[in-house]
Amino acid sequence: MEEINPNFILSVAEQLSFVSAFLGGVSTTILVTIVVFTSPKKSVNWIVGSSALAASSLLIAVIASWRLT
Repeated sequence: MEEINPNFILSVAEQLSFVSAFLGGVSTTILVTIVVFTSPKKSVNWIVGSSALAASSLLIAVIASWRLT
């Protein structure tokens, strides 16, 4: 079995950090937009919950990638 090149791992971590930061920002923007224009529908609660979960998960991935580098 071959060893993985450390430069490759660094490159993957940097790309993962960039993509996660971008998607986390998009999720946060959607979350804020939905919270500002809330309605009492149950579907809005599901959208807010899933957007908050996505934003926090992606930001955790950014921190993990940053720590990896």
